Amino acid sequence: MILPNVPGINPNIPFADYLKLPGLSASALKKLMRSPLAFKWAKDHPDTGSTPALAMGTATHTAILEPERFKEDYVIWDGDKRGKDWLAFKEANANRSILSASEYENVEGMRNAIRNFGPAARYLQDGIAEVTIQWIDPETGRPMRGRVDWVTKINGQTVLSDLKTTRDSSPRKFGADAYKLGYHIQSALYCDGWYHLTGEFPRFVFLAVESKEPYEPAVFNTPEDVLAQGHEEYMRLQATLKECEDTNTWPPRAMEEQDLTLPAWAMDSEDEDLSDIGLDLTA
Repeated sequence: MILPNVPGINPNIPFADYLKLPGLSASALKKLMRSPLAFKWAKDHPDTGSTPALAMGTATHTAILEPERFKEDYVIWDGDKRGKDWLAFKEANANRSILSASEYENVEGMRNAIRNFGPAARYLQDGIAEVTIQWIDPETGRPMRGRVDWVTKINGQTVLSDLKTTRDSSPRKFGADAYKLGYHIQSALYCDGWYHLTGEFPRFVFLAVESKEPYEPAVFNTPEDVLAQGHEEYMRLQATLKECEDTNTWPPRAMEEQDLTLPAWAMDSEDEDLSDIGLDLTA
């Protein structure tokens, strides 16, 4: 796979440097989906720390998309994290990330599941990982940026792929999560950006793998109607953002008092055990 020789497409930008680039990203738009207040707070308080979940996600991405780099950047420690041996091991591997044996087994399970799954393997056979794209939105003049997990070509057409770990890779559940988490906005944004940079409109697929055994894999193509909806929504979000910037107001989700509404399924839940959904049943 050879990337187009186009300014704005770069596979050699470290993630920490990518975060410093100017431009509106899919991650920022997802914050704006929640509310302008959430967007502004995230912008003023950039998250530079790493959580255990984020660290595991990074390890999984590296193992699946850049296996050679994974071997160089990660080591296993399965002992007690106390005492001289641990301190010596940590010092000797100061420039590498340390996984426990169970964490490594989990990452390896996801890697094997997706790479040995025929519908996914065809995309991962040849390609380039972590490709940064930067462009100017022709409709708004706003700088945009994105980081594509994997770029390849299938039957002569460019395919942009995004790797997602998930609790449930079934079509119904993954589709619901995709809408809630703005995956359709991300896919539309990246496809539009690629088109503005190269003149070619790519396909976009999600490579999904469950994060627990048996690590069920799945591949989801993003059809035209989903991309169209994503485009419409991110343009609407850009309009909201411009209004907030022009007026310097960053409202929360709701500005007025609201009635409490219950989900539809709650009407039929009289005899159901609700102890596992996080409600305080003693209040």
